[in-house]
Amino acid sequence: MKKILFFILCIILIQSCKPDSKKEVYTGNVKEIPFVVNSESPNDFIKSCDFLMLEDTCRESLFANISKLKIKGDRIYVLDFSGSKALHVFNDKGKFLHNIGKRGSGPGEYKKIYDFDVNDSKVYICDGPNRNIIIYNKDGKYLGKKEIPFQINAFSLLENGSFIMSLPKILNKPKVVVTDSLFKESKEYFVYSEKDMGDKFDIGIFQESSEGIVYNKSINDTIFIFSKAGDIKEAYHIDFKNKRVPDELRKSYQEFINERELHDYRYFYSTPVFIKNHIIGNIFSGNTKALVNIDTKQNQCYMKLLKEYNINMTDPYLPLTVINDSIIISYLNDGIYNAINKNYSLDKETIKHLEEGGTILCFYHLK
Repeated sequence: MKKILFFILCIILIQSCKPDSKKEVYTGNVKEIPFVVNSESPNDFIKSCDFLMLEDTCRESLFANISKLKIKGDRIYVLDFSGSKALHVFNDKGKFLHNIGKRGSGPGEYKKIYDFDVNDSKVYICDGPNRNIIIYNKDGKYLGKKEIPFQINAFSLLENGSFIMSLPKILNKPKVVVTDSLFKESKEYFVYSEKDMGDKFDIGIFQESSEGIVYNKSINDTIFIFSKAGDIKEAYHIDFKNKRVPDELRKSYQEFINERELHDYRYFYSTPVFIKNHIIGNIFSGNTKALVNIDTKQNQCYMKLLKEYNINMTDPYLPLTVINDSIIISYLNDGIYNAINKNYSLDKETIKHLEEGGTILCFYHLK
């Protein structure tokens, strides 16, 4: 009997010493890119710009800002996280079609949309407070929901019905997990430590491109590109040198904001887009937002401070997403339009739409 108990104890000890097969450590190359500004014209790679008016002036389609945007087929999906708190759907001509779900506690209703994603036939909403993924068809018909066994902040669809998910800060727990369609974890990335920030909610932390899925948390200088299978393909570390945010200020975003006013720190505050080997997005430089274009092949960096009347119509001011590996999409509303140089003529109908509180999408075609 004692031998049997000893044998069982040995097995338990051996199993407990085995490494967790879900934990993934990126062993590939992290390319270092010194952030040395070569030019103040990050839009030199823009060939042309087209505009599309969104029919967002009726009661159901009204929104304040675009927190996340996706284009799939002939549908445009717009999430306003803090204004309308809704997911609005337009066709490719800008005509409002419908909203996806609504706030409430009934079937197909949600408490708060944390994130969303779409594929060819379905729309997936993350109802964060209720820990659900709610599924609809592209016309907004409720199809069902799945309960997530843990809290998440954001997600993106992977191949074969699996997910990549961003988790809130819990010490010694992963920041990112990959799961199957039933939310069983298969991979874990980046363990939270004391120095990691946990008080800033990152909207749209995953950005899809033809190269994969871009991931970057606020005030983190490394940008990761995941494959559609949930593996890390590439990683880029942007070296802001003496303007880098010190580690001791990365624990709390609110505390850091107070210090930011006293220093000229530089950092990404939202996930950039990745297109044709260029990282394009917004950073803070001190208290001023800036548009950056980082050429990852040539190690060249371009930056333009987005001060009032220093913004041109040809600047992809708020890069939201990319399509066809050749177009960056941004947007304009009346507030942004009134603060920029009118160096690009808009027709009277578009100007009137902006003045009446409407929104236009900007399609920046690359050279």
